[in-house]
Amino acid sequence: MKAISEIVSYLLIVLLIFSLISLILFWGLPYLQKRQDEMKINLIFNDLFSEESSNSIVNKMKNSLFRKTTEKIGGYDGSWNITVANFATNEPSSIIFYFVSRVSPINSEEWVTIYGCGKEVCEIHEGFYEVKVSSERIGDSFIVKYGVFLKKLRMKDKIYNITFNVTNFDPNIRSYYFQTKFIYLSSEIRDINEKEGIIIFWVR
Repeated sequence: MKAISEIVSYLLIVLLIFSLISLILFWGLPYLQKRQDEMKINLIFNDLFSEESSNSIVNKMKNSLFRKTTEKIGGYDGSWNITVANFATNEPSSIIFYFVSRVSPINSEEWVTIYGCGKEVCEIHEGFYEVKVSSERIGDSFIVKYGVFLKKLRMKDKIYNITFNVTNFDPNIRSYYFQTKFIYLSSEIRDINEKEGIIIFWVR
């Protein structure tokens, strides 16, 4: 009788252990994965898109604007989309980084402005960009997108249109996709006439 009691006790302990493991896998693991993705979202924004970060896209563009340098941007798993401006239709240049996450920083598939110049023509101290975010649900996950949309810039009594050119640039292509951790930016400023110019950010 004692042997049977020990076997029953052993089986109950094993059952309890399996129940605890199942509970951890069912509730604990998804929670930990979501917490990891929350940290990833904060890290990507704070590093690549915050004005406070020296590594951010907007600050890297400012750096390459005023000195001849090539700036390295990235370091995270995801994809880049570079849109070249179409001045005929007023479609702005943009640089977008998107990635998959189990959580979303925003409940909107439309672009929502985080910060930046909301005017058509901006002064240098206002920034020549708007930083935006959007999120699209795909099943149990989200495609999170952070983007920098470039504006016209007034500088030294000239108004500069700003665009991207991609290595091996094709004028018939407006959007380029890069599945790479890093992209590289350098700039070129051209004066077209006394009132207008163009700023080109070269991407490779």
